[in-house]
Amino acid sequence: LHRQRTVVAGAENLNFGSGLCATGDGTAVEASIDTDSWAELRVTVRRAKKKELTRLAQEQALVDAMERKKYSSLLAQITRARSRKVDTALIDQAGRLLKSLRMPDGTFLTRKELGKLMRWSRITEPCGVQDTTETCQASDSCACNAGCAGPGEECDIIGDVIQQALDDVLPPHAHADKWLFQALVSAAIAAPEGCVWKSGGKFLLTNEERNQSPAAIVNILERGNPESAAGRGIRALVEHTEREYGFRVTALQLNFHPNNKSSHKQHRDIYGAGQKGGINCTCSFMKCTGTVCYSLGSSRQILTTAMTDKRSKFEACGKECTGAKTFRWMHSGSAMRFNAPW
Repeated sequence: LHRQRTVVAGAENLNFGSGLCATGDGTAVEASIDTDSWAELRVTVRRAKKKELTRLAQEQALVDAMERKKYSSLLAQITRARSRKVDTALIDQAGRLLKSLRMPDGTFLTRKELGKLMRWSRITEPCGVQDTTETCQASDSCACNAGCAGPGEECDIIGDVIQQALDDVLPPHAHADKWLFQALVSAAIAAPEGCVWKSGGKFLLTNEERNQSPAAIVNILERGNPESAAGRGIRALVEHTEREYGFRVTALQLNFHPNNKSSHKQHRDIYGAGQKGGINCTCSFMKCTGTVCYSLGSSRQILTTAMTDKRSKFEACGKECTGAKTFRWMHSGSAMRFNAPW
């Protein structure tokens, strides 16, 4: 028995919301026909399934991105369209359009800019700086001043971690932070133009598809040289993280800060499956237990804020509650680690 089958779905007012699946209602028409001597046509009209609605919503998002002709948005929607099995003909059409577009100046670091700005000789490390805390201005007894909202919360900065983490791959007499810093810059310069792209207040090094899985990051670092220092260094950091904290590393983000004006904007890390970081986010999130951030180069100040919104366990002390802010310093070679309860 041979059967041919096709499904056509339609819907209006679909919405991705804050997750990865579309919400809304739609209708699907499913038709199949037997091709033997007793040919039979069967037509079924039913409510569209969630995956069909998601594919429809992604198809419209891709068409919208093609009409806007904005490089970063179109690239992101092409990546998401592939994962959601949008019609390949439409994806190919979008790919041809993408090749005709140029990334705007300022949205990525060129090889020349990387070589000029990302030099070890340009790093700064202030002496004698201390961590400081700004308590709630409304009340000295505000819960925000406690530093944590419940048991089990952990947020620590540990110094000189990278030297220990890279011990097995580090050349003799080399300083781990300087060695890995220069290796990553060399890998970024060797990568195709546009792979160090602007995201928020900083720049990210990824492959052309902007995939931030561990395998994809290591592949771009080792492209052209499987034994590259950058690849060996990042592999060692992943192994150290998994061994030290009992994590399984599910994502790697290589942030480049070319000057004192760049920053990693304040945000909550996404630890739940089915969430996304924005309309053009291409990451696939899963339930996570913590984050470890390693710092190379100039010292940078970290701001953590006690929040009193609906997602926080802190309760405001009143309408005038300002929350509490803590400013901590991360120096080259150190690590900041926090867990999901925090």
